[in-house]
Amino acid sequence: MGQEIIIALIQGGVTLSVGALTAFVTYRAVRLQIKKNEETFLKKREQQEKERTKVERESHDYQKQIIERFIDFEIHDNFNIIKRNYNRKLVFSTEKLREEEFDPTGLDFTEFDKIKYELIKYKSDTINEVIEIYDAFRLLMIYEGLCRKMPDDEFHKFKKGYEHCLNRFEKDLRQSLMYY
Repeated sequence: MGQEIIIALIQGGVTLSVGALTAFVTYRAVRLQIKKNEETFLKKREQQEKERTKVERESHDYQKQIIERFIDFEIHDNFNIIKRNYNRKLVFSTEKLREEEFDPTGLDFTEFDKIKYELIKYKSDTINEVIEIYDAFRLLMIYEGLCRKMPDDEFHKFKKGYEHCLNRFEKDLRQSLMYY
């Protein structure tokens, strides 16, 4: 009977050791699997973020193409109309803009009116700039080209839009200065 107890104790000890070892190995395996799953999740998330960034960049590029193709020409034409005051003098600075008188006859909003509802779906500095430029054109129409009639807040909107045009078409203005 003594020997049977020792064998039972040894078998019990071996069983407990195997059970403990199995529990430990299972615990480590589960931890390792969790870590692998986290890494896979992070890689997948990183890939999705890259794809989202790519889509946003493509969308932004598309916005620029729309503006460049459909609106930029119209903005340039409109700016060519208003870059000279009533005296046909070139206005290449906003320094004394408040005193200027422009002839808004011929300002065109056709292309802008066609896609303005599409433009407001996008959010970018370029779109905001285009809207500010068209606000300036509309203010000239409303106040019949007389900047001194504009209330201060509207004059500042006009000035901002005019500055955008000056920046966009600076090269064109320099050429105009050389010929006149």
